[in-house]
Amino acid sequence: MEKIMLKKKTYANFNNEFAKVFNSDNSLPENIFNTKFYNFFVYDMDYFYEETGWEWILQISSNNKVKNLFFTSATEKNSNYTIAEIPTSLEPKQILEQIDILENESEDKKNTFFLSFNEACLFSNVSNWGLYFVNEFNFVILALEEDFPKQDAFFHLERMTKEEFTKHFQEWSVWLEKDNLNFLKEFNKVFFTKN
Repeated sequence: MEKIMLKKKTYANFNNEFAKVFNSDNSLPENIFNTKFYNFFVYDMDYFYEETGWEWILQISSNNKVKNLFFTSATEKNSNYTIAEIPTSLEPKQILEQIDILENESEDKKNTFFLSFNEACLFSNVSNWGLYFVNEFNFVILALEEDFPKQDAFFHLERMTKEEFTKHFQEWSVWLEKDNLNFLKEFNKVFFTKN
């Protein structure tokens, strides 16, 4: 059987396809996603270090007739970054293996792919949903357009309530200013009031 390798491409600046999902000025929390996104869900990142999270992503992709996913860990405007193209025909185990290979091959450790790095982004060629991985705080945000069809696949992973997320965030986070909860209050206001 032929070994499938992820394709990768380096961009000199912010890509138009990428901009359909993410904001190039992605300062947390309110500007991560393009303004067209309305519904937000927060998950524990641990699901995505294993096959469970990728099975879930592939199920959402299949339901939306997505052929390719795009994954990157850098979104700054006017900076070089690399996007890995992930065919949805791969199995979850293959995806994890391939992303790991890409990370190990990378010379630029700031722009590596895997989830051990902060602010990784995943989106599809359909561009009506996106995932934002924040390793520093060990959570993942799923954003959906307002008219995105309800998916049974969403219920396969347990999402966090506001209370669970707040506890989780405080346990994992390292604050520049000790006990500064302004960020968390703002995050909760933006990502939980809409649901």
